[in-house]
Amino acid sequence: KPKTDSTLDSIRAAIEGRGRLMVSVSRSEEILTCVEACNAYGIKPVLVGASGAGSVADKIRGKVTGVIVTSTASANALAKSGIPVAFGSGAEEGAADLPFYVASGVHLGLSPAVVVQSLTADAATILGIEDRVGRLAPGLDGDILLLDGSPLDISSKVLRVWIDGEEIE
Repeated sequence: KPKTDSTLDSIRAAIEGRGRLMVSVSRSEEILTCVEACNAYGIKPVLVGASGAGSVADKIRGKVTGVIVTSTASANALAKSGIPVAFGSGAEEGAADLPFYVASGVHLGLSPAVVVQSLTADAATILGIEDRVGRLAPGLDGDILLLDGSPLDISSKVLRVWIDGEEIE
């Protein structure tokens, strides 16, 4: 039996459908080449960054798991094309800036429905955890926040919180 290279386990998992392959790309030509190469091995990659994805959305629809965007420029075009979109902060500490990033996206014309879906169901699908989280449904893990305003308004305050069905005070 041949030896296996454990450094390739993540690629093997993606080929077998047990994991996601995330690829950082930006230009439209680079995106198309990446998607074609991955698809040749049965992989639907997750594109990260992919600033040029909006211009090739029709060519990659159904061929990618989704796109983690780091700017709002192509998010609307991708979502309108039926490609799942999630917002990425680019760093652990960058997650604190996501509310401002999302609010600015809405301010610049991003659909509030696209924003909410990208933060919930689409993000879970892209990460391959949609069987556990991403929607409020029986059998899924879910936490609920009650806010005094829109979840897309950075001035909204948290009034109540439920985690695993229990209210936290």
